[in-house]
Amino acid sequence: MYHNYKKLKKKKKISRLILVYNKKAGNNSNYSPSKFITLYRLLEDEKVLPDRVIFFPDQNVEFDVEDKDIFLVFGGDGTLSYLLTSLKKSGAMSKSSEIFLAHLRGGTMNTIASSLRIPNPPQLLKKIHTYISSEEIEVIPRNVLFISTEKDFLAGIIFGAITPYKFLQDYYSGKIQGPVGGVKTIIRALSEIPKNQKNILRFERCKLKVYLSDGKTCDFEIEKDFFIIGASTIHTFGLNFSNFPKAPYSHNNFNALAYSGSLMKLGFFLPLIWFGVLPKESLNELAVKIDIESEKEIGFTVDGDLYTARKISVSSGNHVFFIT
Repeated sequence: MYHNYKKLKKKKKISRLILVYNKKAGNNSNYSPSKFITLYRLLEDEKVLPDRVIFFPDQNVEFDVEDKDIFLVFGGDGTLSYLLTSLKKSGAMSKSSEIFLAHLRGGTMNTIASSLRIPNPPQLLKKIHTYISSEEIEVIPRNVLFISTEKDFLAGIIFGAITPYKFLQDYYSGKIQGPVGGVKTIIRALSEIPKNQKNILRFERCKLKVYLSDGKTCDFEIEKDFFIIGASTIHTFGLNFSNFPKAPYSHNNFNALAYSGSLMKLGFFLPLIWFGVLPKESLNELAVKIDIESEKEIGFTVDGDLYTARKISVSSGNHVFFIT
């Protein structure tokens, strides 16, 4: 189920194209040096050669970002998160009023690019070539999530704690990835319910504080055994399920989600979640901040990369503009 994200036309004169490549983007063959060379040749063919190349993790954004820059992201959702984190830590998000991203599809699930219906690389590069001459760009604005823990700071578009972490652990361990691997992981998880197993499906005791407006006044506080706590400014965790039905309409906030009910009910609702229908017990609000605290470390994911922490704060950050 696809959502229609609001598109804007922005007046912009492109002066620099900055290509981003993550050398540690897993074992995915889509990120191989040969694929990178193929992409570079495609850039040459479309006359959109980059002025600068950043190789993560050896390099970071250590230069002044200008309003006329466009970042060409060669990689999946994790590479995008790496770039957003680097932009925030470098101060570029504060200094530059607008960050423009061209998300060149290159991962397995491509959740963010697929959700926003970003064109494939040849189509997108042709559009960018046209934009260079027309000085007008069509974009989809999305605000970034800022995630702070006792260990580090991260930035991204999709956050999910507890079961999403275990789900991705299992997904990454499989031989088959992409949509087929995702479906197999879901089937494997659902098979645990009647056997009362907890290999993927997990509950963790957490205290959750939710801020709906100014980020200073806590609107409500919950302490339960949570199955999932999530935040996003796009509608899906993957496979195009509308886990976050309010996310496409978020502006200066994000869709906060939490569920602590029974697994049987969640299994029953699974077909309905594809259409954005969640169990009544779910938290499903537009928030500006959520604080999560647990007595022990819990696992969480930011744009598909895996982390652990005991205290996590998710807040709404700067807008970025995805070229489409």
